Amino acid sequence: MHQLLKKHYWLQIALPVLLASLATWITLHPLVEVSYRTPYLMFFGVIFISSAYGGSRSSIIATVSCVLLSFLFIQPKYQPQSEIFGVANFIFLAEGLLLSGLFRRIEKIQQKLSESEQRFRGIIEKSAEGMLMTDQNGQISYLSPSVNILLGAQSGELVGTSIQSLLHPDERVAFDIQLEQLLKQEISEMEFLTRIKAKSGGWIWIEGTVMDLRKEQSISSLVFQYRDVTNRIELELQKEDFVQITSHELKTPVTSIKGFIQVLKKRHQKEEREQDIKIIERIENQSERLVHLIEDLLDVTRIKNGELPYHFSYLDLTTYLPEVIAAHEAIHQEHTFNFSTFGPALVYADKDRIAQVISNLLNNAIKYSPGKTTVEIKLSLEDGHIKTSITDQGIGIPAAQQERIFERFYRVSTLPKDAVNGLGIGLYISNEIVKRHGGEIAVSSKEGQGSEFWFRLAAG
Repeated sequence: MHQLLKKHYWLQIALPVLLASLATWITLHPLVEVSYRTPYLMFFGVIFISSAYGGSRSSIIATVSCVLLSFLFIQPKYQPQSEIFGVANFIFLAEGLLLSGLFRRIEKIQQKLSESEQRFRGIIEKSAEGMLMTDQNGQISYLSPSVNILLGAQSGELVGTSIQSLLHPDERVAFDIQLEQLLKQEISEMEFLTRIKAKSGGWIWIEGTVMDLRKEQSISSLVFQYRDVTNRIELELQKEDFVQITSHELKTPVTSIKGFIQVLKKRHQKEEREQDIKIIERIENQSERLVHLIEDLLDVTRIKNGELPYHFSYLDLTTYLPEVIAAHEAIHQEHTFNFSTFGPALVYADKDRIAQVISNLLNNAIKYSPGKTTVEIKLSLEDGHIKTSITDQGIGIPAAQQERIFERFYRVSTLPKDAVNGLGIGLYISNEIVKRHGGEIAVSSKEGQGSEFWFRLAAG
């Protein structure tokens, strides 16, 4: 009815006139005994009904119609004092027009709210990013059109279903754990990267956030916002497969090269060809470096796939670290490695992986300290944890970049491009190894004043 009146202006005029006429007829009905005040109560009802269905325009017409009809029909019938009737009509006209102005103001506010709602709804519905709303149990109450397009579903088809039913089985448990933390307010916002099932049966990678807006009266839901990252993830997987296959393919010929170098070195040693031996040792060092690089690339892939092997046992770092340091002293004879400890430092760890972390940090201390020859290695006990710190005298790291240096393939941007070789994966691997041991790793540094890398493991 309301929409019909909005479309047809003549109905906005006809309705209030008919209602005013009906109220006047009821007032004049011989079976109804009324005073001259009674019609105005009915006329106010006419104004409210007219405005509810026809808006402010109908309320104005209703006001004017009621005043005219009261002059034409009610005054001659009851003949109250003309002064009182005229004043009453004037007051009613003023009140009716005031109400009409109020209704008009409400209409403008409603129009602005409607335009704002349509604008935001248009943004959401035309956005390439998906949005859906669920209750605390994960039951879907709303999906934006982009979600239906992405999943190949009809509009409204997925409303009422559980979002967990769309997730990949391998990721459902982790998703539920995170969601439970959000519902318990242990976290303020949930981030996720998971696969969701399309109607065609395929899996789509999505990345996004979940916000708990159940306390917002106008929303009262969990709001999921996400984007389709399938192409990006598939590209990353292809890169990782390429790195893994390439690394494996390189490992065999490099191992053979190392073997031939060792045979060649022994022959030259027998013949006492010292000049050639030095050249062969350089080749051997470079091939060893290539082997470590290949192993690091393989480790990155193993970490990503959760396949990096660990063999835990109790280990005294006080006696073990000098062995690792000695290997670097033999290669970097121009450097001084100062080691200090507080006493026995027992931890439960994989000795080879810890050696890998120490080697990465020592190599960085040497690599990023041009012209400096002293490296400090220290063991200390802090709050039931063994802290291993390695301090250099190098170029330091800008404060803004210190949080990112443990990311995969990240290198400090202030370094000259050709000043230092490396792929930026040593610290990433070290970080993953330390986390796997239940520890933490960090850096303290000032640009131009050297760096202190440290990691902590629980004391055994």
